[in-house]
Amino acid sequence: MWISTESANLDGLERRFGAGRALAKLAAIRWAFSALPGLTGTLLEISAAGFARAPIPRFSSPHVREIAPALNDDLLDLYGRTGQTLGNRFTFFDSSQTFDAGIDWEPRQSAGWRAELHSFDYALELAVTFRISREEKYARHLRYLIADWIAANPPAAGTGWQAWVLARRVRNWMLAADSARSNWEGDAQFRDLVAKSLALQLAFLLSQLDSLPAARLDASRALLCAGRFFAGSKAREARDAGLDLLRSALAGARAEPWPNACLERARALAEWALLSTPSADSAWLQGELRASLDELESLLMPNGALPLLGPKARLNHDDLSDLAALAAVLLDSPEWKCHAGRFGILPHLWLGEDGKRRYESLQELACPPRDHADAASEILRLVGSQDSVLMVAAHLPQSAEEHQDFSSYELTLNDHRVVVDSGGFSPEESAYFPSARAHNLLLVDGRNPQWQGATASPDVELEFPGDCARLLLGDPGFLHLGIQHRRAWFRLRNHDWLILDWLEGQGVHRCTSLMHFYPTFEIITGEHRILARSRGRSIEVIPVGGARPQASVSRGDDAQFPGWYSPEFGIKFASAVLILDWAEVELPWVGGALITTEANQPIRQANVIPRQGSMSLEIGGRTFDCRMK
Repeated sequence: MWISTESANLDGLERRFGAGRALAKLAAIRWAFSALPGLTGTLLEISAAGFARAPIPRFSSPHVREIAPALNDDLLDLYGRTGQTLGNRFTFFDSSQTFDAGIDWEPRQSAGWRAELHSFDYALELAVTFRISREEKYARHLRYLIADWIAANPPAAGTGWQAWVLARRVRNWMLAADSARSNWEGDAQFRDLVAKSLALQLAFLLSQLDSLPAARLDASRALLCAGRFFAGSKAREARDAGLDLLRSALAGARAEPWPNACLERARALAEWALLSTPSADSAWLQGELRASLDELESLLMPNGALPLLGPKARLNHDDLSDLAALAAVLLDSPEWKCHAGRFGILPHLWLGEDGKRRYESLQELACPPRDHADAASEILRLVGSQDSVLMVAAHLPQSAEEHQDFSSYELTLNDHRVVVDSGGFSPEESAYFPSARAHNLLLVDGRNPQWQGATASPDVELEFPGDCARLLLGDPGFLHLGIQHRRAWFRLRNHDWLILDWLEGQGVHRCTSLMHFYPTFEIITGEHRILARSRGRSIEVIPVGGARPQASVSRGDDAQFPGWYSPEFGIKFASAVLILDWAEVELPWVGGALITTEANQPIRQANVIPRQGSMSLEIGGRTFDCRMK
């Protein structure tokens, strides 16, 4: 037989399929590489043959003695996830499926769920768990899953051969081979099986690079690993193609300003800086990594988390912490040590005992966030006192499919999320989460703003007088109604926040301002003030302007104003939406809300001048002249 029964985990196949079907599975492995259609298959096999075999490279450090006891909770989480994988139970987007009779690689799940199954992130978890625990069951099951995938997924067909899915899988397999090397090195036939499959997949990936505008970073990381996993000219070609993809992705970064896109760029650069061999590109990689981390730092909230603004919104606490720990060591940066907070499992495996000592030797620094309101930025940050921060989306959507969140914002007070973005429930977005009504925006006559077709960048004006600040955005979203809109955020006394909208135009209109709150908040409306209360924390929302709005609250599946919060894909919580509705206002008009943590303080507004978009507020004995121009 062309492959050893042990390396293919024949016992496992027999348990799942019976002896006859197990042999059929093994035969299918041999068939998979001869089933390529016609000339395309021949060319791919010729291209794949150029990947010369080499010993399994070391991607991570061989010098790891013991995972620190402080990471026991992380280890329990890892063991819990890999325990599920041992039972062929997979959970993606909060949806689980158990395969009792063998893996169905094209199950009746969403396209995104199937893509996660084929991407094999769990392979790297199995390999890491094996390396830490030395329990053979994790390595055996990893080998079974890989062999089963190869048998069941003939080249160039199905979900697993989509280039962006394939890129993630081949990287995971190559990195897993390093962590599981002591189990794999004793079976040359299994290694040959995997190497042959990887070579074919990489040849296919190289042929598909022109179709990867949205997955260049994943492909870049895969080709970086391929440049070390294999030898010869084809390996060098893969490495060079990966570097070209990285450069291309960085050059197009302005089209992806979102927090999670910034995180992915920084992660890819850190991986290149860590895994690539020294070359003429090393200094460039270090410089790009520093610049990317600076960009990422400008988006962090006081607790080190990312706002949920933009598509693919996820909190990414663990990813951020691990990246920060790697950056601290790679760049000898105490600032990033403060953002990491700990030296996690993956940084320890990547960098070993020497990296851990270097991390521990770095100075302990406090790194509070600073104002970041560069007019060229598309996510803006204003920082108040007591761990409070306002994040504003200043990127005009380029299409109706993007998240419609220009001029939306998130507000954290005293290190607690208060006004939030709804996030992104799924890569295959429902109609709600990308929509304007899922964000903290102004509607006019019940209509959403429309930014498609806007030809100019929005005006951004910034002022920082003393302990106050004003951030002003010009918004073209209502020009189709003949209305000019400006929105301003004022930081007053360093801990009060005023959000004002100013409309210029003609006629009588209805203005509706939406504010989405963190799910734990209960909203109680009053005649003059609105109380937002959560676990003993109270925040007051005080409407201001030339007219008094009608305040109402919705939550969850409301017919007109749904309220949901999705911090991770596939998970959502019903959340309160405060609706401030000015039913009949004559333009020009100015109005909005003051948000304060000081209950029942005397507040007086005066000199409201709609044609100038201005008003005066007296708060705690101080008067603030709030002007929109």
